[in-house]
Amino acid sequence: DLDERISGAEAGVGAVIPDIKAVAEKIAAAKVQSNPHTLINQKDIDVQWKQYLDFLNRKKKQIEDEIQTKALRGVTREQMAEIEKQFAQYDADGNKLLELGEFKACLYSLGHDYAALDLKKIMVKFGGTEAAIDYAGFKNFMISMYGDADTKDEI
Repeated sequence: DLDERISGAEAGVGAVIPDIKAVAEKIAAAKVQSNPHTLINQKDIDVQWKQYLDFLNRKKKQIEDEIQTKALRGVTREQMAEIEKQFAQYDADGNKLLELGEFKACLYSLGHDYAALDLKKIMVKFGGTEAAIDYAGFKNFMISMYGDADTKDEI
């Protein structure tokens, strides 16, 4: 919806810019040098319109960044890249799952030593089974460890 609105604004949908340009051309053709009714000329309007479009694009980027930040829940992009790298490195058989041994080795490499029973509970809690956890579950677990996972009660 935001992309549609920006595209519409860039195309001049709902704007009276063409009408203003037509009037400005008539004023120029009449060789009017000073207009006592306004201090704004066509160049001013063009500049303001360009600034408005630039504002919309900056706002779009800001909103996209905010959505991304909320999705990462306090984990930086660098940390997220590291999480992806860790998962790929320890998914030895490439089946897009970390089996219990792979998961244990991965967490151990990060300085966390869990007992097998605790790992199974973690795997089940984050959407896996007692035997394996997929990338989404692994990512959510890592975000809960390193990100902003405060609940209302913890605050």
